Amino acid sequence: MSCLHVNPSKSTIILSKVVQRDRQGILELMGFQEGFLPIKYLGMPLIASQLTVADCQPLIDRITSRLAGWNHLTLSLATQLLKSVLLFTCTGRQYLSYQRLSSR
Repeated sequence: MSCLHVNPSKSTIILSKVVQRDRQGILELMGFQEGFLPIKYLGMPLIASQLTVADCQPLIDRITSRLAGWNHLTLSLATQLLKSVLLFTCTGRQYLSYQRLSSR
């Protein structure tokens, strides 16, 4: 068993599609404040829809700036791979659809 505990004063609970009566019961039982989207978690927005490139751009910029001081030859392939993974993750089907359309 872990000794870690949730701090209710620093935590919120986000409820979706819950009727008001149940919502109040959950909030009272858990002891959290109710939160609403969008919020940021670890610097990334948590939103109800699919992430876009614009949503991921601050993270991409932060990673790129940290890698800028490293040996360019060593990291060029890794950087391109990282950017590709982030772009694919953020754009999902939109990116795949674009690739299919551009190859026609």
